[in-house]
Amino acid sequence: MSRAKLSYDERVLIEDMQRTGASRKEICEAVGITSLELQQEYNLGWIKNEKRYSAEKAQFSLK
Repeated sequence: MSRAKLSYDERVLIEDMQRTGASRKEICEAVGITSLELQQEYNLGWIKNEKRYSAEKAQFSLK
């Protein structure tokens, strides 16, 4: 499955919404992606020790 073509601003929006406790459905609707694409972003940008999603890590993880 291909990676969603998200801009850095969209990834920051995901990070902010996730931090404020928005549901996955709300995040998907705001960004315009599917739940599978959101899960891929979480997998790419998840920081385990700090237990959070990082937009910057997701942005640069495949470069």
